[in-house]
Amino acid sequence: MKRIIVKILDNLIEAGIIFIVFFASLYFSFFYQYYPLYSLDKAAIFQITVEIIVIFVLVRIILTKEFYIIGKKKYLFPVLLFFLVLALTAIFSINPNQSFWGSYMRQQGLFAYLHYFLFLFILLFHLQDKKRINRIIIAILASSFVIAFYAILQWLGLEFVSWQRSYLFGRVVSTMGQPVFLANYLLLAIFLAVYKVITGGKFLHKFLYALILIFQVLGLIFTYTRGAWMGLVFGVFFGVFLYFYAIKKKPFKTIVVFLIITAIMFSLFLYANTFSTNTPGNFFLKRVKNITDIKSGSIAMRFNTWSAAEAAIAKSPIIGYGLENQQTVFTPYYEPSWSVYEKINTVSDRAHNIILDLALEGGIFLLLSYAIFLSVIFLSAASYLSERFNGKNDWLLFSLITGAAAYQFSLLFSFSVIETNIIFWAYIGVIIILLSDFKEIKILDFRKAKKIYFILFIYFAILSAALAVYFIIGNINNVRAEYYFRQAKEDYVRGNYPKMFKNYVLTLKLNNKQSYYYWSMVNDSARTFGKINSPAYRASLAGYIQNNLEISKWSDNSYIELFIQAEFYTILGKYKNKKYFIDAKKAYEKIAAESPFMPDSYLSQGRMYYFAGEYKKSLDVYKTALSVLPDLSAPGLNRDHRDDINNFIIEVYGNMIQSYKKLNDINSQLVYYKKIIGINPYRLVVYRKIADIYFRKGDLNKAIWYNKRGYMLNPRDYTWPFSIALLYKERGNTNKALEYARKALNLAPDNGKIKEFIKTINVSGENSITSGKN
Repeated sequence: MKRIIVKILDNLIEAGIIFIVFFASLYFSFFYQYYPLYSLDKAAIFQITVEIIVIFVLVRIILTKEFYIIGKKKYLFPVLLFFLVLALTAIFSINPNQSFWGSYMRQQGLFAYLHYFLFLFILLFHLQDKKRINRIIIAILASSFVIAFYAILQWLGLEFVSWQRSYLFGRVVSTMGQPVFLANYLLLAIFLAVYKVITGGKFLHKFLYALILIFQVLGLIFTYTRGAWMGLVFGVFFGVFLYFYAIKKKPFKTIVVFLIITAIMFSLFLYANTFSTNTPGNFFLKRVKNITDIKSGSIAMRFNTWSAAEAAIAKSPIIGYGLENQQTVFTPYYEPSWSVYEKINTVSDRAHNIILDLALEGGIFLLLSYAIFLSVIFLSAASYLSERFNGKNDWLLFSLITGAAAYQFSLLFSFSVIETNIIFWAYIGVIIILLSDFKEIKILDFRKAKKIYFILFIYFAILSAALAVYFIIGNINNVRAEYYFRQAKEDYVRGNYPKMFKNYVLTLKLNNKQSYYYWSMVNDSARTFGKINSPAYRASLAGYIQNNLEISKWSDNSYIELFIQAEFYTILGKYKNKKYFIDAKKAYEKIAAESPFMPDSYLSQGRMYYFAGEYKKSLDVYKTALSVLPDLSAPGLNRDHRDDINNFIIEVYGNMIQSYKKLNDINSQLVYYKKIIGINPYRLVVYRKIADIYFRKGDLNKAIWYNKRGYMLNPRDYTWPFSIALLYKERGNTNKALEYARKALNLAPDNGKIKEFIKTINVSGENSITSGKN
């Protein structure tokens, strides 16, 4: 009976591992209209599965009364050292809460790394033979095939999901939502497919694996991710070097064939790329050509980020700033030129370079521990292969270490995420097992130890299982919280603000660890107070924010948290007590001191002064917001970023107009309305506003001209010709008034006001309803 239970547990453990490597990367939340993919769902799938597997492992240990793992100590100690230093970084972090739980967007805090650590040791515990390893490899390849196939469909224009952040210029995203993440994932999987092509056995098997390889390579190319391309090239050269180093004088037929196949595929792609339905011209060649262009695009932004990272590292070189805090670290270095190469008000949350990221997260200690860990693994693999290179296991080790090397090279230009971390640590687990020749290390053998130790372990196992259940419930609640959060965002878009408030309350009740939820609630609430004239709604929302967001616990080191404080106090100042505006001003002063060139903070501060009734001060702050924007003629500024900046300028102008209205300065209102249509001539409502101002000034000719401009841009809206008719009547030109009234009636034949207007006009007997219909 015990054997049957143990076998069932082994099957469940393996099923969990296969589920992780197959489904965690494949899954994305396609059913959310506005937010189709973020990391939280993938993180929850991975972490919940690991927590369940841990319970199975503990039960198995109790039943068998032995605990062992496969591996040698010399390979395990560097891994343990790295994870230990990671834990220390959370203790000395500038924001321990975020370093432990992770940021909303990335979910890569210490909690996630603890699960990677557990996942690694589950593999070392379970993968006792080649068959189990082979099943894991097949699961990874099967998942990568589906992901790559979806990527190719996207490249062909056969998309079936409406992504919030759709792929641009043919850059595919597949299930990852971002080309770089997809590229790094496929980069890891490619070398496993190469292994299977080499050792697949039957021709049909090799053919199927070769097909998977082709799809993977094409998917990687269609991401147009240059860092991953260079990673692939590096991996090929690394593999060639390692092969010759390992075989010494052995034939190199296989590697030559692989290089020839790669060259043929690359040539075919160059030929076929021009025919992509999503690609203007040969985008591939443009991407290759721009690899060395450091003065524009993402490369220029990389250099800005790397420069900021170097400056920040110099201030804390020993212990760094903790996991998941790079955005806070980079914010003080934000400069106007950054929005030339990135969206305005955007600060990266990664250095996009693994060396700089590690140094920022944990200083020289984390960087050294990672270097030691990698050095031990890579040098041991090279030494192992040089001693013996004659079987499938050796080819597997060769492929895994080559894939890991290619991936590490690509991380010099990007960063790891959940999908790639899962596969990378799976690789490390299998590499350690292969290097150890499947030799076990006995951790505990309760059959030979005193009974008290076994009893103590049972207590430990029960506590661990209880903790696992606690975390499972927590992860489930996190997913539920995310559901209500996304519902709240959809309610915000739809204008259903009371429902939005209810969903935010449910979100924070289920997950109060993510400050991003706090920020979103306060940010959205600040923009909804003025849209609902319900004192009860305003009171309940302001009261909830005041009583539940624990503002006193927020760190002054974080720009975002200071921003939350400022907007929070602004809400209270506007709708509860004006004394809170003093606290808001202090928060904005800290923001300006920390990051003096962040435009969004000045826009928010300007609104605060507007709500406080200090309209002239709000205008000064709005002008400051405009002064920290980049020059729109700056070289390297692309159309998307220019449009982004122009939209920000229009928003500032709109807010300035509101302040000028409070000051009864219609001339200044007119100036900024004209500036808005100078930027975007299709803002129809602005033409009406300008016309209204000229009407109030008594300049009917200009009022008519701007209404005609709006009519020209929107000829199907009857309100334009009807407004023109009213103005012509005001000016005394009844012929023109009748002409435009008829046009309005043709657009809205059942409109009683227009009919009544036509009746009142007496021009040569043409004031009948009948003539109005002609």
